[in-house]
Amino acid sequence: MTLAITNEEAVNLLSMKDCLAALEVAYKELAEGVAVNRPRSDIHTNTPTPQQTFRFKSMEGVVPGLGITALRVNSDIVSWPIVDGKQRQIKVMAGPGETQCAFIMLFKNDTGELLAIIHDSYVQRMRVGAANGLAVKYLARQDAQTIGLVGSGWQAGAQLIAMCAVRPIRRVNVYSHNPEHRENFAREMTETLGIEVHAVNSGAEAMDGADIMAAATSSMEPVLFGEWLRPGVHVSGIKRFEIDNEVFKRADLTVVHVKEGKGPNYASANAPMEDIPYMKGDRFDLQGMQYMPELAEVISGKHPGRSSMDQITFFMNNIGIGIQFAAAALIVYQLAMECGIGREIPSDIFLQTWHS
Repeated sequence: MTLAITNEEAVNLLSMKDCLAALEVAYKELAEGVAVNRPRSDIHTNTPTPQQTFRFKSMEGVVPGLGITALRVNSDIVSWPIVDGKQRQIKVMAGPGETQCAFIMLFKNDTGELLAIIHDSYVQRMRVGAANGLAVKYLARQDAQTIGLVGSGWQAGAQLIAMCAVRPIRRVNVYSHNPEHRENFAREMTETLGIEVHAVNSGAEAMDGADIMAAATSSMEPVLFGEWLRPGVHVSGIKRFEIDNEVFKRADLTVVHVKEGKGPNYASANAPMEDIPYMKGDRFDLQGMQYMPELAEVISGKHPGRSSMDQITFFMNNIGIGIQFAAAALIVYQLAMECGIGREIPSDIFLQTWHS
């Protein structure tokens, strides 16, 4: 049987602690040249609605040590409106009943069979949080206790949960452009984490005295600036656009998720490239990226990571990779099988006797 698992079910199956542990194993295999990723592919085309684009996005990863392969697929509608003076990426829930189509397909390496089809949203949130959390574990000072955060949305919460899982965080200051959102976020995360999470009135105020500076927003323009940096801080970003170029210049050690050349392949049919912000090319001069270590190299010990208490370290989660989905989705599948959760689909629908 192939198991179909929803986001609502996955929430009760995948914890941040388990996700961190699973990704750590996958990254070590990646550094050893055992695990393999296929770079993300994005294809865009116009829709009948102005200022909205259809995007088909996919990536896959193989983790031999876990015996699985995952394919993550997004078939969605995106737009890039100006909100409060900044351009943002918004996913439009354009499907029936305000839905979108996005899922992970989990395959068994020794038979090729399809084990599961899993909604991707919750796993997506957790794997991004876990990647940045592992960067904090290996790059932030051991005595880091305070976080400054710009962003109060879905991804921002996962960032805090992951960081608090690897460091003894006592206080968080959070800023986002919507006062109501940041106040609600602060209350919810205070209850979730059992620590002081305070809403503040500016990004600069959020970063004042922070040991870890983080951004987790939908902004396609900078929200975290190099002028806020101080010795010993660790900086965390989940996409390049939200990080000011000065951060790259001032950081003593920059670690990237995936180096240039292993990143996404973009294509566009009838959708002008200039209308798609992240397809224009990077604002940053990252020609030196080939000299920057990848997160997997730091986790595996191939790169030493932080070398002093005063060093400014910076992790740029510049692009997602398929092995994250493979490792996290396997936990969801295994626990769903143990707990009798999910809907069974006859495997013969996906298996054939003809050679392809």
